[in-house]
Amino acid sequence: MLTGKVYYSLASGEIGFGKLRGKPIPEIILGDISVKPNHANIKILPTGLFELRVPDVEAGQVTLVNGKQIRRKKKVLGHLDRLAFPGGIIFVFKYPHLKRAMDL
Repeated sequence: MLTGKVYYSLASGEIGFGKLRGKPIPEIILGDISVKPNHANIKILPTGLFELRVPDVEAGQVTLVNGKQIRRKKKVLGHLDRLAFPGGIIFVFKYPHLKRAMDL
């Protein structure tokens, strides 16, 4: 049975979202007309946290974290944050180690 779940690893420290014509080509290809060639990326910070970044305000207006627009072109992600991209694509950011560290 198919679950509709796909898992992506952030082992390299960064992962990109965008169109096939992006430079560099993003790891996750999104097809909606509102998606920019290099629409967003998630990158690990020196602190060990992960940050979602968008290239400009326009991309931030159509990319949501937990239902809210990205107003400052970047947003630190927490365990189970929901990332919504144009076209109804939703990703759930899972980082259980972060949750455990914050619970201490």
